[in-house]
Parts: sequence; C-alpha cells; structure tokens
Amino acid sequence: MFGKKKLWFLLLLLGATLLNSCNTNEFNFDKMAGPVNWKPALYLPLAHGSYTVQDFVNKINDPDSLLQSDSNNLLHIIYTEDSIYQFDAASMVSFPANQTINSDAVTVSSVQMADASFTSGVTLDDLTQNSGDPALLALRTYDGQSTQFPSASVSNAGSYYPTSLNSFQQVTFQNGTLSLTMVNHYPVEVSATFTLVDPNNLGTSLQFVFSNVASGGTQTQSVSLANVSLSDQLRFDLTSFSTPGSSTAVPIQLTDDLALNFQITNAVISQGSVMIPDQDINSTSGEYTFNIDGLNNQPVKVFSTEVKSGVLAVTVNSSVAAAGRVRIELPTATKNGQPAVFDILTDGTQTSYYQEFDLSGYTIDMTQGANQNYNILPYTSSVHLYKSTGYVTINPSDQVSFSADMNNIQVGYIEGDLGQESINIDPGSFQFNIGGLSNLNGDVQLPNPELSLKVTSSVGVPATLNANFKGYNTDGQTADLNPSPMDVPYPTSRAAGTITGTIKYDKSNSDIVSFISLPPDDKIEYSGSVSFNPAGAVDPATPNFITDQSKLIVGLMADLPLEIQSQGFDINDTLDVNMDNINQVDSVTLVMNITNGIPLDFQFEMAFIDTLSGTQYGNPISSETIAAAQTDEQGNYQQPTITQTEIELTSDQINDLNQSNGIALKVHLASPNQGLTPARIYSDSPFNVSLGVKVRANLNN
Repeated sequence: MFGKKKLWFLLLLLGATLLNSCNTNEFNFDKMAGPVNWKPALYLPLAHGSYTVQDFVNKINDPDSLLQSDSNNLLHIIYTEDSIYQFDAASMVSFPANQTINSDAVTVSSVQMADASFTSGVTLDDLTQNSGDPALLALRTYDGQSTQFPSASVSNAGSYYPTSLNSFQQVTFQNGTLSLTMVNHYPVEVSATFTLVDPNNLGTSLQFVFSNVASGGTQTQSVSLANVSLSDQLRFDLTSFSTPGSSTAVPIQLTDDLALNFQITNAVISQGSVMIPDQDINSTSGEYTFNIDGLNNQPVKVFSTEVKSGVLAVTVNSSVAAAGRVRIELPTATKNGQPAVFDILTDGTQTSYYQEFDLSGYTIDMTQGANQNYNILPYTSSVHLYKSTGYVTINPSDQVSFSADMNNIQVGYIEGDLGQESINIDPGSFQFNIGGLSNLNGDVQLPNPELSLKVTSSVGVPATLNANFKGYNTDGQTADLNPSPMDVPYPTSRAAGTITGTIKYDKSNSDIVSFISLPPDDKIEYSGSVSFNPAGAVDPATPNFITDQSKLIVGLMADLPLEIQSQGFDINDTLDVNMDNINQVDSVTLVMNITNGIPLDFQFEMAFIDTLSGTQYGNPISSETIAAAQTDEQGNYQQPTITQTEIELTSDQINDLNQSNGIALKVHLASPNQGLTPARIYSDSPFNVSLGVKVRANLNN
C-alpha cells in the first residue's frame, strides 16, 4: 500500500535525488580515509540527473501502489474497498410459501339423468280380449276382413308394460317431464286414458288422457315428474277406452295397435340408480387475498409475480359413485400465454383423491381484484360428472369437497409497491491504508478529494442513502464526513438487469476536505440507513421490482488528487550512516544546483544521532529553501525555478557525524502563495539536480 516511504519519495524529491543518485540509502565515507595524499582543497562532482515525478513513482516499484495519473498527468491517490456493505433484497418481501387459496364443498343434491325413451302398445288383439265388450270381442272373427267397427266405451281394458326401459332402476325426480305420444293405427277414431302405475312406488299415479284421435292420427300428452318416484317395474293401465265406431265396413287387423312412445326429458333426480350424461354439477368463483409482508413486517402490495418453484396441491373427498372431475382454474396465472387449469379425476371407486401440479414458470397478475388491484388471485372451481356406462347410485347426502393449497412457493421476481420502509446499515469499519498522510506534520489540505460509493444494484426500488462516516487518526482524533442524503442508483426495469452507478461525496455535499485532512489513517467507521420509495406510493404502471437474486452491493473509492495546499508541513525520516575514519577531513561542502518543476518549496534539516540511544550530536544543519516551480493562480505548472545552494560541514560537524550511526532528516515543504495556492503534482513535472562535494583536507594528520 501507499506508505510513508512512498509519500516521502514523492514529496521529498530533493532528498530522494540525493540518496538515489548514488543508488544507496547509506552514506559511506571510508574511501575518504587512509593513505591518500590530499590537496588542500578538492572539488568532486558526484552526480547529475534529469528526472520527472514519474521517474520517482517508478522507483516505488510496488504492484499495490495507489498512485495513478489522469489524462492531464495529474497524480491521484486512488484507494478502493470492493465491498463495505451488501443487502439481499429478497428480505424486502416475504411471499407466503404455503397458503390455502380455495376450499369448497359441493352437495350433489341434484343430478341430471340422461334422456330416456321406451315404448309399448295396445294391439286390437289385446283390446278385444281385455275389454270385456262382446261387440269388440266379435271383431276377432273378422281378422283380415272388413266389417263395420262397433261403437264402444269400456273401462279397465288391461295393463301394458314398456319395453327398452333401461335408463334407471329406481329414481326420485326433482323435476323433469314424461311425455306419452299415442299413434292410432286402429281404423276408427278413439279416445283413451292411460294411468302409469308402479307397484314399487304405490303412491305414484300419472294419467294421460287422449281425446278423439283420428285413425292414423297422433297425439302427445305430458306430465311433470316433480317429486315422482319410479322404478323399472312400472306399467300402464288402459283405464278407459271409447270409439264412435264406423258407419261402413273397415279393414280389421288384430295386429293394429295404439302405439305408445314414452320420453323422459330434462330430468333432474335427487336419488336413485340411473344412467347419467356428462354434466356440470356446480361451479363457484372467487378471489383469494394474500397477506404479504415486507420490511419491518409491514404489508406490501404485489402487482405481479413469477413462480420459480412450488406446487398446487389439490385434495378431493367424494362420496359420489360416478366418475368425474374437479377443476381448479386460475385465470390470471398464465404460462406460455395460457391460463392455469388443473383437473383432478375421480373414478367413483374411492373416497379420497390427491394430486400435485407444478406451478413453476407461471406468472400471476395480482391486479384483477374486484375491489383492489394488488395481492389478489382470482379462482374458479367446478365439479363435473362424466357420462356413465352403467347404473350410478345417487344419494341425497352425496358430497364432493376439495381444497387447493399452494405449497413450497418460491418466486423468481415480484413487481409491486414495496412500501416506504427503511433498513439500517449495520455499523462497520475498514482501515484507510494511506499511511503516508500521517507523516505530514502540519496543516495540510487536499482541496479536491472525492469519496465515491460504487453501487452495484439489481434492486428496482428508488432509495435515498443517509450515510455516516467517522474517521480516526492514529492519535485518536476524529472527523465526521457529514454527507448529504443521496439518491441510490437503481435499475428502472427488470430488462435493465444489474446496473452500476456512483454516489459521490465532494466538498459541495460533505465535509470531505477536513475529513481527509485529519487524516483518517487509523480507520473509518460507517453506518447509516436506506429509505425506500422516498417519493411515496407507486402504481402498476411504474412498479418496484426485485428478483430472488437482487442485491445491493456498495464498494468505496477515495480519489485524492495530489493538489497539496499548506502554509507549511514537515516530513521526518531517519537514515542509516557509516562514518568511520574521516578525521583527515577539515570540512565537507555539498554543492547543489536544482531545477525544480514541482510547485513546492523545499527546505531540509538534518541532525546526527545515535539511533539506539536517541542522542543527538551537535546542532541540526539546515539548507536554504529550494524554490517551488512557478504556477498560475490555480496552481497549474508554468515553468521551473533554479536554486543553487551549499551545505558546509565543519570539522566539529564532521566529528559529530563520525560519532553517529544515523541522520534524523526533516523536510519542510509549503505550497505557493503562502499556502493559498494548491501545489498540483503532475507525473511529468521536471526535477533536475547537479550534486558535487568540496573537501578540505587536514594535512597535519
């Protein structure tokens, strides 16, 4: 990371040149001692170099360096934290995993019976034998001949039984119609009354009265079957018969009959053993209202959702001994454009049936309620009986009950109004590892820092961030960022997927200048809250949305342009030295010629010390000020300055140096215009140095 040595390289360019031009961090004067014939004075050029700030950045040689150049070559310290906060949006809605959506019971109190038809007839042979009328009996001798048909009026002319009566064995009708059509094949006009009699249901007596039916004529009479009970043992009694006879001879055929055709239509029965057709028994519709909670257990309004997984479990209990079907329809739940229809088949041999249906992939529109446009699931349920192939026993107590439950439901996405709720950001902290800032002793400001929150979001809900940041330096001092509330970037449609955006804090919306000037080189603590839907309720046209994978991830980036503004600050460091056997030197003078393209004034001071005990030898030695590069009022580099300076070490100071094993180095720096103009450090800023040494020998030693 960008530590104190690295910042020292950048800001103490002069010292860096002095040290690095010899490619060492240790002064070694051994070569100045020994059997050498010294001249009284000697000048030795040591080094010359032309550099830019980028050369010193390159000397850092650290893959973790935070230094970057922008398009104008201004250097920035860029610090990032990939993730300081993560919110799983699935917690915003608690969609019920298990829920009964429909439960109903249908009493099969009425069942349609299949239309039935059967036939019978009264032949002239039957009539002449059963009438008891001698005149009619006499007609038997004219079978196949013609004669005058006598007039007659008789009662109780026999009982007649239907054929092909196979629609029921025993039945009680709620309603229906029994129609009897009589076709007169006799050669004369007749009137007749037939009475339906059922020996198994003695209370049943239905009469059909036919009047003046011409020969070859047809007449139909109908009676209601409401509350009538019949068995397949019924008969028809000819309770009266009359005819005016004929005035002339007519053909007599004993096989001629009164043909009787019976029809049972629109019959609804309450009980019995019958043949039944396809029929709907009962149908109900309604709507189920989901209670759906969101953040802080507050209700939310869901407009639409997609089922990722789950089943519709249907249980049917039936006492009906007929094959049938229970159907559950969810008209607003669609898959591939088709509404959800689920059928549970019953075969009439069991009393309980259970079936599960996969709901995966169904999209549910929950806005189609009668009184509200959210959290509603309309449904329709129906019971259907199939056409029977045999007799089915129907009882008045027959019942079909069923329930439909949504089980183990997981949703893929939800659209709705998720409410004006808030979440708290749990307190946390991270180390702000830009340690070199803490080594700048003095009033130092970076006037244009920025702290950005990098937001990665697939949470489709508008939100406002109220953040708290408190910085701590290594001395325990604190500073608050005091940022303004900021809108959180978010995707505006599910099609947008995951978006990235930035919340930027600068000096216009926070106290970031004083916050960074602390500096917070120990740690930064953070907390806060996120408030959703700050503008209020939303509608189905512009809904909130989340998916089961929606997340809000917040990272951090600090962008600190190296624009240093200070009336003066110090950098301190200690260098190791080895100064043995230089007692033949009276004085040493360092000669420097510096061309400075960096807009900072430099002045450095060095003291010779024992690094183990902390003892200082002699007084500190100070340099002249190395003038800053010339800038405009905004601190932009204009041209370099040239400074020539000498630093002389007297024999006493050389003796101090000989006793020491280290140099305590303090560099004092200031930005232009008495600290009012920022010093902008560009990677291409020039810095040239020529370094030499003057040595005066002590020839007496």
